[in-house]
Amino acid sequence: MNTVIKSSNAVTTSGLNSLALSETPVVGTRAHIQKKLVRLLRVAYSSEMGAALAYRGHAEAVSDAFEKEMLRRIEAEEWLHRTAVGRILQELGSRPSEFREALFSLVGNLLLRLAPYSGWYLPMFVAGKMEAMNVGEYTRMQSWASQLGLHSMADEFQQMAVVERAHQAFFQERLRSRARP
Repeated sequence: MNTVIKSSNAVTTSGLNSLALSETPVVGTRAHIQKKLVRLLRVAYSSEMGAALAYRGHAEAVSDAFEKEMLRRIEAEEWLHRTAVGRILQELGSRPSEFREALFSLVGNLLLRLAPYSGWYLPMFVAGKMEAMNVGEYTRMQSWASQLGLHSMADEFQQMAVVERAHQAFFQERLRSRARP
């Protein structure tokens, strides 16, 4: 039997744009919603590694001390997210995808090695777009966790979305600061 679970959560942040989940009906069983959550968690777990590796290379490639420091901080936060997502996967009785681990390791290491040759603009632009996608993913996971009654998990996803939003804002600000009038 399918049930309709509705979520209407508003999330506020201090000093950052508010993340708001709209009235989102999800049709399916609890098992279906949990399956979608686990699938996205497995993607997030591996992509956090790929992003962290890319940011490591990006930090080494930039010359601006502030950018270098921020990229190192962002890398560290990506590793923290990966640890939290791994723990949550385990709590839900799942584990990372070996295929995604290999794929994102390859992509992250490739970006790490290409960073010195890719210029300044492209890595900043791509990172900003990727962080925006991460905000959406963590917001969806927050919604699904809330619908499943996993409120502490939902709170963790909300906090991760806030951090990813701050990353996105950093990249957007850096791009604006170098934009020509």
